[in-house]
Amino acid sequence: MKTRRNHIIIGILLFIYSLFWELFLLILKVLLPINSKIRFQLGSREMEKYFMPDRDNIKETVIIFCSSAGELEQALPIIKELEKQMDPVILFFSASGFHYAKSIGLEDPYFMIRSDAQWDWAKIFKHIRPKMVILIRHGFWPGMIFSTRTRSKLIGVNISERPDATFFSRLTKRFFLGFFDEIHLTENISGWGSKGSIGPTIQISGDTKYDRVLQRKLDQNGSTLDLEDQFSWMVLGSAYLQELKFVTKAYYLIENRLSKKWKVAVLPHDLGKENISSIRDSLEGAGFPHILEERLGLLFWYYSQAEAAIIGGGFNKEGVHNILEAAVFDVPIFSGPSINAEKEAVEFKARGILKVFESVEELADHWLELDQNKIHGKGSELVRSKAGATKSILSKMNIE
Repeated sequence: MKTRRNHIIIGILLFIYSLFWELFLLILKVLLPINSKIRFQLGSREMEKYFMPDRDNIKETVIIFCSSAGELEQALPIIKELEKQMDPVILFFSASGFHYAKSIGLEDPYFMIRSDAQWDWAKIFKHIRPKMVILIRHGFWPGMIFSTRTRSKLIGVNISERPDATFFSRLTKRFFLGFFDEIHLTENISGWGSKGSIGPTIQISGDTKYDRVLQRKLDQNGSTLDLEDQFSWMVLGSAYLQELKFVTKAYYLIENRLSKKWKVAVLPHDLGKENISSIRDSLEGAGFPHILEERLGLLFWYYSQAEAAIIGGGFNKEGVHNILEAAVFDVPIFSGPSINAEKEAVEFKARGILKVFESVEELADHWLELDQNKIHGKGSELVRSKAGATKSILSKMNIE
């Protein structure tokens, strides 16, 4: 009786939540009718045309839910293995994931979801009847979770807890994870244990992002970009305007003391026209040789040939971006102080692999040390030591 009452309460709350989604989308349509990002988010990805009801001779389907591009990167090692037995379908909530999938030529079908309303998920499940739904890392959307619970097995992969998470955020995450069937943690978290029959099965499986960067390095097979070899390359990856301003001011302080010819490759996090225009304007007066790269999917290649890398996001609330893509090549890596959202950044800093700067003077000092060959990258060994999560996850996941 209590379980039934709980189901009724959840159903009512989910309906109200979905109505708020519709109101929110309506407001966006009215207030931002010409915004390209909003139009793209709300537009159809032709899922219905792809998944025809009369498909024959297909393997069982698995949905991989990725909030954005970062989650897709972590999902790719699992997707590659699942393809041998199942048909993966990748769903995104952020346009960045959709565009990134397109830029890397992802062959599996991928789509944007319009919203987290329960009827949108009902429509998805009408066309896709998955054996399981795998959520990568983040994206605890109530519509997705409760809609999946009644239709398919729900698995969480690369689940972690931010070092700076508040009590409320921890409580919220654990509440939603209680509705999963299977959870794969990146590491042991205090208070989490294997519940089995009274809750989700919890495993400590590691993080697939380490497998991903090692696989990408292997796939690269020595291929390179055509970068001018008379320069030492500083790569400003996933860049924001703030990091670029730090680099410009630091170079000004030490320009006459540098013995090498440095060139800065700027690869922005946001490739929107307005942001690119702002970065281009800033670079015009920078005073150092540079290249502004506006194509997606090339950051990994630049890191492979860099003498140093500054990872963007270190001055934003959301935190620093992926440091492993540079670390796997033993490139010295630097960032601003906002690193607590990424556990690997915290660990790499503790081991002296990631160097954090909070002022222009600190960055200038690091740059001089690089120029004098006093700083060397040493991240690849640690990356290799943490690989193997994909194999661990799949060995415990029932996909037969």
